[in-house]
Amino acid sequence: MRPFLLWLFSGVVGGVVGARAVIFLVASGPVRRRNYRGLELPATTGVGIIVGTLAGLALTAVLHMIFGSSQMLAEAAGSGLLFASAAGLFGFIGLWDDIAGTAGERGWRVHAAAAIRGRATAGAIKLVGGAAAALILASILEHRFWWAILDAVIIALSANAVNLLDKRPGRAGKAFVLAAAGLLIVGGPTAPGLSAAIGACLVALPFDLRERAMLGDAGANALGALLGVATVLDSSHTFRLVALGLLVLVTAAGARPGLSRVIDSVAPLRRLDAAGRV
Repeated sequence: MRPFLLWLFSGVVGGVVGARAVIFLVASGPVRRRNYRGLELPATTGVGIIVGTLAGLALTAVLHMIFGSSQMLAEAAGSGLLFASAAGLFGFIGLWDDIAGTAGERGWRVHAAAAIRGRATAGAIKLVGGAAAALILASILEHRFWWAILDAVIIALSANAVNLLDKRPGRAGKAFVLAAAGLLIVGGPTAPGLSAAIGACLVALPFDLRERAMLGDAGANALGALLGVATVLDSSHTFRLVALGLLVLVTAAGARPGLSRVIDSVAPLRRLDAAGRV
């Protein structure tokens, strides 16, 4: 229990401090997007999510070097590198779409059609880059071919699911915190990365809920990838298959009828979705 609590505490503290330092600097940044109400907002808090997660992981590593046993340090370092890679790779890919993407070019069908015509959109680059990043992470986690493919699909779909949820203020952040808390109950090597991202997300949420800034694809991509890695890390095959089924359902609902319509039709989800908004 003590290693778990140390991972949890150091991750959250590092995530909060790192994200707070960055988000207040970039909250009025030049990368801007229109939200669902047509308000033009900075799409920059995702940078704070990435930096906060990395800061939390770094603090965890330092504390384990000072206080932890060699076994504890090895576990924290191994999972920490995976979470850092997931946040960095997927966050950078999402940031590219935030900077270079076009508001009218949204949805994988649009990007696939553009690619067929020989035009590489920022979204198409994000799709290909995300698939490649998921395969890299999965190949580290799992050496059996088909299970590695399954893990890659889970990581990629998880990143996509959080992107699909990021259509209303605070929705993606709240969903991430709830899902991450559920995975943290399992404990083990998921604690450093998830606790750091939770700390960073708690700093970003007020900006998102008050419509002062948005997560952007950088934040949503990173949070989703972190959930995906936590889902497949040291989990049973049955758990992974169940997670895959849930992600497929979320992806299908995001396409038709749309997650906003589904959430608005279920009273408890609607109240949770609206909680904290101005």
